Amino acid sequence: MMLVSIHLTTFCQAESGWLKRAIESVLSQTFQAFELICYDDASYDGTADILKRFANRDSRVRIITGSDNFNSVSKSLGACFVARNPDAEALTWMFDDNVLEPDALETLVREMNVTGADVVYGQTRIMMRDGDSWQIGQRSPGMIAKSFDETSADVPNAGILVRTKVFEQSGWYDPNIIIRRSCDWDLFRRVWSTANGIVKVDHICSTEYGELSSSSLRNSFDTSFVLMKKYVQLRDEQGFRLDPLAAVYGPPDIIPLGDWTDDELIYIYKGFVRYFVTVGNLAKAVEWSQVLIDALHLNDDLLIRNLRHHLAGSPEILDAVLVGMFSGRAIAPIPPVDRTNTTLATNAVTVLAHGIQTKVSNYLRQRIRDSQTSLGKAFWRNVFRTCRYLWRRRPQRAA
Repeated sequence: MMLVSIHLTTFCQAESGWLKRAIESVLSQTFQAFELICYDDASYDGTADILKRFANRDSRVRIITGSDNFNSVSKSLGACFVARNPDAEALTWMFDDNVLEPDALETLVREMNVTGADVVYGQTRIMMRDGDSWQIGQRSPGMIAKSFDETSADVPNAGILVRTKVFEQSGWYDPNIIIRRSCDWDLFRRVWSTANGIVKVDHICSTEYGELSSSSLRNSFDTSFVLMKKYVQLRDEQGFRLDPLAAVYGPPDIIPLGDWTDDELIYIYKGFVRYFVTVGNLAKAVEWSQVLIDALHLNDDLLIRNLRHHLAGSPEILDAVLVGMFSGRAIAPIPPVDRTNTTLATNAVTVLAHGIQTKVSNYLRQRIRDSQTSLGKAFWRNVFRTCRYLWRRRPQRAA
């Protein structure tokens, strides 16, 4: 009998009840020849206790606990892939907001055995905030292949079964931040081009509730499809490795060499800063904020006096830029931050910016006085005005 490896990634869904419901939907499958590998992305809300209870109850449940929060499908599912049973012939994956139908695995495995296809997929029901729903996975394999040109992946994450051998040729999820929002589109595009036989079954295999939560990966950040397609083209031309080990241990902030415009690079830098602030890696957030500052200086129309406009709606980037602007000049050291709570980590950047107001003000006044040209004085005066504007608008927090 075919052994199926099921990979589930989760982060802080203990109180919502979603994680418990997701795991129970796996254990209640009519097809029982599976292992369930759960990746805990450094949760701090009791998720670990829930996972341990399930592992103690059923030996097929295994747990991987991340030391840091990556908020990366590529890294978390990559760790599950590396840890899978080598005898597992096929795998499927899901998230903590997915619930499998009781006969999902049985349906997919049966179709794979009958047809010999490398990939079998059904449909996933997506629940919306207004109570309505829609289904993903209704297109034929050929129609899905055509949709990849539009950076659309009409493939259900929790309703697909893939033979493990396929990933030896297609590669794994790309961990790069640039493509993070649509890493599934990129993976399925490669799977579709290398798999030997792809079959669709008309059967609802799962229900996804992520649209109901602002914390879902789907809803947690914006993206640029044009930029992603350019990144993928450059990456493929330069032969970047996309195996699971590289996904787990490789850096997520590599920019392939290419003819990037200034605006494209600024967009990428902003995305890097936002990501590293979100996961609590302040050192990397400051590093990329300094790169962003340099890029803004190079463009006449993107001087710091326009930060309010160009970074509108991104307070975490504004804070990181302020910290990055002055930490590199040894004005204020970056203290250690408790990275077990991403909210605290994000707030810490704001607190840091508050804590160095006096030193920053003195530094800017000195730069204004030392500037030899009217343009230089105007530049640093605008920096000073922008900082004062941000400080006045930022809510006060206790240090």
